[in-house]
Amino acid sequence: VDATTEDGAWLRGDGNDRRDPQPVRQDAVLGTPRLAVTGGAAAAFTAAQSVPGRATLVAAAGALLWFGLGSARRSRSRAAAPTRQHRVAAGAR
Repeated sequence: VDATTEDGAWLRGDGNDRRDPQPVRQDAVLGTPRLAVTGGAAAAFTAAQSVPGRATLVAAAGALLWFGLGSARRSRSRAAAPTRQHRVAAGAR
């Protein structure tokens, strides 16, 4: 907030050096910020809003699902398949 008047508050949107061209009236305020994302998290969030950033996120999620489900399937198939020890023990009986 740069200054308050009877007409509303003069703001400096997005951290600009100069204030916004018009004051904001109280009835136009929908909420107040509770958290500011800064640093690396802000850069990652900004990158994720672009088309290439979203494509990268989709590709990463797909790779995680593909490899994660693949390893889960391999684990189940190994657990279901008899091992050499089981085959030897079964033949010894």
